[in-house]
Amino acid sequence: MHINLKKKSFILTFGILLILTPFFYYIFSLFVIINCERSKVLKYIFYPIHEIYKPDRRAFCNLSRLKDHEIVFLSDSTNLGRVDQTTKGISGYLEYFTNKKTLSVDLGGGNAETFNYFFDNSPFIDFSNVKYVILTLNLRAFAETSYTAAEFLDSKDRYFSKIFYNPYKIQDLIELNKLIFDAQLLEKKIINWESKNTVIDNVKIKKKIKTDNNVLKINEYFKTYMGKIELNHPVLLSILKLKKKLNKMGIKLIVYSTPINISEAMNEFRNDNKYSLNNKSFEDRIILNLLNIKNSFYLNDIPFLDLTFQIKNIKTFYDRDYNISSEHIDYKGRKFVADKLQQFINLNKI
Repeated sequence: MHINLKKKSFILTFGILLILTPFFYYIFSLFVIINCERSKVLKYIFYPIHEIYKPDRRAFCNLSRLKDHEIVFLSDSTNLGRVDQTTKGISGYLEYFTNKKTLSVDLGGGNAETFNYFFDNSPFIDFSNVKYVILTLNLRAFAETSYTAAEFLDSKDRYFSKIFYNPYKIQDLIELNKLIFDAQLLEKKIINWESKNTVIDNVKIKKKIKTDNNVLKINEYFKTYMGKIELNHPVLLSILKLKKKLNKMGIKLIVYSTPINISEAMNEFRNDNKYSLNNKSFEDRIILNLLNIKNSFYLNDIPFLDLTFQIKNIKTFYDRDYNISSEHIDYKGRKFVADKLQQFINLNKI
């Protein structure tokens, strides 16, 4: 009789715990996501959950380190991409030149729409000292093959930040877990995305997430820079949305364009090619696109520093052979960009 009661008690307790498991998982998940990387104690207490969400790999969690920072530097691989690891990124040199604490948030292609998810009001992130958000505008981000791919390539970062700011929306946590536990889900999205061609300047282009290093440079330059940028381009609309959000938070948005290796790009179009495009018309398209970008920022009162053609020496772009359409610059180039930004900030003081 006594043994039966113990059995029933154990079964009842086990049943209750089993039923409550999803609830506990939900609560512990929120602890890990909201903690980001602030408390090492919580990291080790919830280590198994931590290893599921890996907040240390989420670009968004860099914002949890905000303390006395006046500048948040939103960038891509152009910030810290370097051969000599003893040299600083652009954000590091910027902090040195301005004497203002600078926090860099580097995200793959630096998609502006994804960065939109990173800013909101929360008791767990202190934006009170932040005066400027500097957005790196890489022209390759305007390519349709870039900003449309970011919708699913950045989906974990987007859901992570959405859950951080709105932990009560359980559906967001469900969607994030689907991405984590079902590896084929992302693969299916990529396959579906690649199955739909895009048209650039009346030329049909195949979408591809990864390109072979032996791919023809001219194809990559065309795909990256020849798309038209109108005032209603999704990337420009995302930047405008980011500006409005930051305005409400009392933070000034400054945008700068990364220098590009225009000389080598133009060389690819000097001879006859399948695009029937010459180097002058290639350059004209980039100039026209930049003009539309400038007009958009002017109309919406967004300070814009155009550094697109400011570096003439192609040797400054250190990985031209490996990285097609490279905007990666050596330490002299990064110092140059940081110095120009420092001067521009002084012209746009709050």
